[in-house]
Amino acid sequence: MRLFGHLFAALTGLILLAGCTSPQPGSTGPHDPFESLNRKAFAFNRGTDRYFFGPVSRGYVLVVPSPIRTSLKNFSSNLGMPGVVVNDLLQADVDDAAHNSFRFVFNTVFGFGGLLDPATDAGLDRRDTDFDRTLATWGVEPGAYLVLPFLGPSSERATAGRAVDIALNPVNLLGRHKLSDAFDFALNPVHLFGSEELRDAAPYAGIPAGLGQYAEFGPFIALAYYSPGDGYAEMRDVYIVRREFAESERESDEEYDAVSAAPASAAEVPFDKAVELHDAGREGDVASTERAVAAFDALVKKDAADPVVLAYLGSSYALLARDSRRVANRMRYANRGLSHLDDAVSMAPDKFTPRFIRVNVTAHIPAIFGRTEQAVEDLLLLDAMFTEARSPSMAGGMIGIYELLSEKAPEKGDWTEKARIARELAER
Repeated sequence: MRLFGHLFAALTGLILLAGCTSPQPGSTGPHDPFESLNRKAFAFNRGTDRYFFGPVSRGYVLVVPSPIRTSLKNFSSNLGMPGVVVNDLLQADVDDAAHNSFRFVFNTVFGFGGLLDPATDAGLDRRDTDFDRTLATWGVEPGAYLVLPFLGPSSERATAGRAVDIALNPVNLLGRHKLSDAFDFALNPVHLFGSEELRDAAPYAGIPAGLGQYAEFGPFIALAYYSPGDGYAEMRDVYIVRREFAESERESDEEYDAVSAAPASAAEVPFDKAVELHDAGREGDVASTERAVAAFDALVKKDAADPVVLAYLGSSYALLARDSRRVANRMRYANRGLSHLDDAVSMAPDKFTPRFIRVNVTAHIPAIFGRTEQAVEDLLLLDAMFTEARSPSMAGGMIGIYELLSEKAPEKGDWTEKARIARELAER
């Protein structure tokens, strides 16, 4: 009977998919026809975070030592692996099915039932998937955006997919206490943030593992729930971008591989010419951006100690992210660019140019990358550098910096007056 119950739940999930709504033809915004109801659920979830899940999860982290939390998380993750294998097979991904099967057996045998994770050290990393992604592989559209009480952001397809995941997991077919499923759902830290590890957790490991993960993602949750802007819209946009990235990251990526490989002739491009290519890329010339990436990459390999060259390489990757057609590549290029920019500033924290280049990226990228505060800090530091040096070579760039400060930190100074001073100095 239990098996028939699981199959019935799976069929119910598939039937629900038949009712997935489609966006209106020509619509370019988020597909959110239930926004009024979703905002009420968002407000409810914000209240549960403030008065229950937030305090409880933080208390759990304070009381339970980190090694124990990690073991519970590993154990919960390991029990979810059979369900991942089922979805690998449904997606006809035999390689990942075999990989994840070996991982499950390895951690179960050598990791004391999954409390430890020796498989990762042995090269058997977790390759996650779920029935939502299975349906995407089959061509099912995500449907409308939803916010579910306790669960957080979702979609019509993902909501049905979670129900099917529970039904199809072989661990569930062996029998589990149904109350633990409810807690796993409630404590999953808004699966917006890409974590599915608690989906099939064991009855006793899932709850504390969920509390630990909720605390881990607490700053991201708070950013949406308690920011002065429209937290609902921000959380929705982040969820949609993450979902698109998850659906495209496993596809073959010829564009990414082609650009990442610098041509042999790139070493012949001098720095000044590489900067010209970068600037042309800023104006929308994609071919110039790709050449700039290759040129600066070759220059960095020639002299890895030059923070300015490294900063330009990071900025070039950011431009590549802006122009990329695929979400997966946009995320990859952006993360690579930000990493180079951070390294450049770390190499020369008191130097104007690397920080100037970084802030012209971080001040314009979406909030999903969590660089808003860093951008303001960089803007204020650049103002301090310019105020002390009063260098004509800085003045031209500082006009734009003061415009950004007027937008992002208007209360911090008289930026209109400072922009006027910079403009006068630049015109001398």
